[in-house]
Amino acid sequence: MSLLIKLLKICFFTLLAGLSSTVVVAGGNSSLRQAPQTLRVMSVVIVQQGGFLDGLLAPYQAQTGVQIELSKGHHTHVAQAIAAGEVDLVITHSKVKALQKLEANGVLRPQQRLFANPVAFIGPEGDPAGVASVADPLTAFDKIQATGHCFVLNRHHRMLALQEQWIAASAINSPCLLEAGEEGFLKTASHQQAYTLWSLHPYARRPEATLSPVVIGHKSLLENLSGWVVEGSPAEKEAQHLLAYLASETIQQRITQFRLPGYPNQQAWWPAK
Repeated sequence: MSLLIKLLKICFFTLLAGLSSTVVVAGGNSSLRQAPQTLRVMSVVIVQQGGFLDGLLAPYQAQTGVQIELSKGHHTHVAQAIAAGEVDLVITHSKVKALQKLEANGVLRPQQRLFANPVAFIGPEGDPAGVASVADPLTAFDKIQATGHCFVLNRHHRMLALQEQWIAASAINSPCLLEAGEEGFLKTASHQQAYTLWSLHPYARRPEATLSPVVIGHKSLLENLSGWVVEGSPAEKEAQHLLAYLASETIQQRITQFRLPGYPNQQAWWPAK
């Protein structure tokens, strides 16, 4: 047999062996690892603030090989992305009516509550009223009044009901309840050395120099966020698996340790209530 024929046979069988190692036999096992599935996840901005969601997802991706494509936006942008078929899993506040409607219409699978972000008392540096020492917002309002400080009303729709409930039940009186000036409620609080109320995460993005947040973690000050899997999405199964991971006891314990940059003494996340 000529040298040329021998070389051709060697090449042929080498190629055949290479091909056979990549063929998946139906009903059998293959040592070939399939290309990782890409999972498209979108959340509201605060879920990715300070690297929170990235930190939770990193070990999951390392363990499963799933590639996660992250995006973020306002909850209205989340709803638009669902309608456009651009996402497999979304995370936003549990009470967003647009997503509740999509769930009711079968576009989204039932929501899974995941975690809660805190509303904070925002007050003068050093917390002269001692709000950090109390266990509930009603006592906080009483201490603000007792120490000669005032409270600036935050007219944001999410804060109104909370404020009205506690103000009505507390000892704080009208002269100490201030309306925000044209400069806004935070600057008014700063100028008056007063307290106000705002969610920790948006405050941390735009803090006021002479103010600092105090988180007391009362259940009435926690806002739940949920995850929804898009029904029939290309990665629906993977999305369900990730949702279960985020709701697991291990992750629920881990989130309590997270702190936003610049606020090492303020807990930023709680398990969903």
